Amino acid sequence: MLATCLSLSGQVPDLKPRPSAQLDFPATLDADAARASRDRALDWLVRNQRKDGSWAHGVITGLLDSGYAVASFYDWKLGANALAIMALRRCPETPARIAALRKAIRWF
Repeated sequence: MLATCLSLSGQVPDLKPRPSAQLDFPATLDADAARASRDRALDWLVRNQRKDGSWAHGVITGLLDSGYAVASFYDWKLGANALAIMALRRCPETPARIAALRKAIRWF
């Protein structure tokens, strides 16, 4: 419909396919690079954990979430936090990761 309106107004949109984004990362990682990537992800979890021990907002914060039932929102929150807990349980231990894991389990 939009294309029809634009063509009637003399403005024809360019519908040619665009080249896909070029991703700048290797197809495979060696063990050291994989460990470094894992550690960056775990450090992100530790830095972004909320004071209550979770990684999710307590309330719906945007229009994207507003289409869900409250129960569904809570289920997504539990699932996301469970994944973070699993990651922290299976990783090499550091004092910061252990503290984050304990806070997360208390929240859960």
